[in-house]
Amino acid sequence: MEIGIATGLAQSMDYNNRIADARYQDQQMKRAQAENTAELKAFEDDLDYMNAANSYDYNLIKGEADKTIREIGTIIRDNPDFRYNPDIRRQINEKKKYLKSNQNVIRGMASDESFKRLNDDLAKVAKNPNQYDAGAYQELLAKKQNYLQYGNQDGKEAAEKFGPQAFVYDKPEDFIDLPTTAIEVGNKYRSDKYQQDGNGGYHQLIDDATLRPLAENLYRQRQRQFQVQNGVKTDEEGIQAAADMIRAGIKLERKFGEPNHALIAAQWKRKMEIEDAKGGAGRPIDTYNKMIRDEGSSYPGAENLTKMIGVKPTVKIYDADGNYVKDESGREFIPIGSYVRSNDVTRVKPYMNKEGRMTQYAKGSNKGVGVIHGYSVYSKKEMDELGWLDEPSMKKNIEVSYESGKDKEPVYKLKTQHVFDPEKNQAYAFKLNNAVGETSKQIGEMGDVENIPTREIEYDNQGNMFDAQTKQYLGKSR
Repeated sequence: MEIGIATGLAQSMDYNNRIADARYQDQQMKRAQAENTAELKAFEDDLDYMNAANSYDYNLIKGEADKTIREIGTIIRDNPDFRYNPDIRRQINEKKKYLKSNQNVIRGMASDESFKRLNDDLAKVAKNPNQYDAGAYQELLAKKQNYLQYGNQDGKEAAEKFGPQAFVYDKPEDFIDLPTTAIEVGNKYRSDKYQQDGNGGYHQLIDDATLRPLAENLYRQRQRQFQVQNGVKTDEEGIQAAADMIRAGIKLERKFGEPNHALIAAQWKRKMEIEDAKGGAGRPIDTYNKMIRDEGSSYPGAENLTKMIGVKPTVKIYDADGNYVKDESGREFIPIGSYVRSNDVTRVKPYMNKEGRMTQYAKGSNKGVGVIHGYSVYSKKEMDELGWLDEPSMKKNIEVSYESGKDKEPVYKLKTQHVFDPEKNQAYAFKLNNAVGETSKQIGEMGDVENIPTREIEYDNQGNMFDAQTKQYLGKSR
């Protein structure tokens, strides 16, 4: 190769190398710039912080954030190795953490959330003020202004004593339709207090002793609403207001009496006989006394007993061996029509009965319990769920019948009994007397007065009784 050609080639290769070096250096410079830009962007994003919307916290958070960011900048400027120096990195991270979660930020964000919920509820209040405690919301608005001015919803003095504290939204209780609610309570009220009106009539009374607890409960639940809407000043006023509302929903039984002069005459005759006899008990004659209270057994009839005890009384369930199973309420009970006084059943120490079974129940010693035998009605599904059809001692007490119709659904009747105190049940006395105490025939079943007609009775000055139509002498009235 000639010297000139070789020299030219060497020069050309050296030029190309320099070009390649220049391009490489340019790429490296651009890469470094891109990395610095990305790192700066990441650093700036890392310094973002949340600020509150409310006027009190906004400037406090911004001022504290600006100060913290300047402090971070100073650390970076004074420490070029901040990327690699662990102590410097720790200082910077602590500053960043403080920037995002200092007490001003936390308090401000919490207060903003409470303000949002308050504003949402105020919009509802504006649409229907009567359903809400408008006074309580006005108090909350005043507390909000306290916070925006002092940083404490309880005002300047609280702010000076305790410092800034997040606003707490305690939602007022929404009002309800008090009269309707009270009427619903009254509809469920039941009273065992009655008053006789004479001639077989009676009316049910409200028992204040049982009404007051219901009124107290309603008032305690809605005390603020009673104070706002009813203007009550004391608890007693509130309880009385609640009781008055409940009374509007109470439904009381009432039976208007019809003059029954045969019954009046029978009662008079019985009274005279007792007064003439020494040591007489002095009880007035009536169906309940004759057939229930004073008798060991009688037959008032299924219809009359149902009127006395109701369709779904509480009953006691025993198996065929006489072992107590349980009490049950709310199920249809069909009396067989008879009544009997019986020994009470009491719980005793477990023992082995004559059938070889352990039991905890035995007959009591006194005959103070009234018993009405009958049947409780069950469906096939209920019997299957109870499993009594598979228990021999229970199955013996169950009768099956079929209703008319296409499907002929079986009806299961379990022998049960309703137990009560015949001496103290005033409600039963009223209801049975009302059911059977109004005809001469039924009065005749109580004694020897069946021939006394149900007519007007006249009295003379000597106390003699006469039939107003036939003038027949009926006896002495005194």
